[in-house]
Amino acid sequence: LKPFENSQRLEVPGLPAGVNVSKDLRPLKPGNDSYTIESDYQRGPVKLEVLLPKDYDAKKKYKVLYTLPVNVGVNGPWGCALEELQRRDVHNKHQLICVAPAYDIDPWLGDMPARPANGKPWIRQQSYLREVVIPFIEQRYSTPAAGS
Repeated sequence: LKPFENSQRLEVPGLPAGVNVSKDLRPLKPGNDSYTIESDYQRGPVKLEVLLPKDYDAKKKYKVLYTLPVNVGVNGPWGCALEELQRRDVHNKHQLICVAPAYDIDPWLGDMPARPANGKPWIRQQSYLREVVIPFIEQRYSTPAAGS
């Protein structure tokens, strides 16, 4: 995965220092919004996929469903959450923004204690979701928390 290849770099104020986001010009799944995020929270660039309702209107507020991965990346041997949600038309039936963040190693879905050698957390998946993914979605899309 090469960061910012076939993508448009975005200016996203309010995210932690060192976080770089680009909108992929060729999304992994046609019809999804796809982003590449590079930060100190992951060891390399990772994908963030977003599925919007068919009639998405930025003037309306949408609830957000965050799907947490069970494997590295967006797709894997146990399937893709956004594909299943799309197949069942959940995003349209319930007027939801569906979000699938990816992690660079098998999901732990938490933060691991610091490594003694450098004092930095070994895994920062919970912090990545809380400090990068959720604020980005709330800033980029029309959600109840947007603008608050």
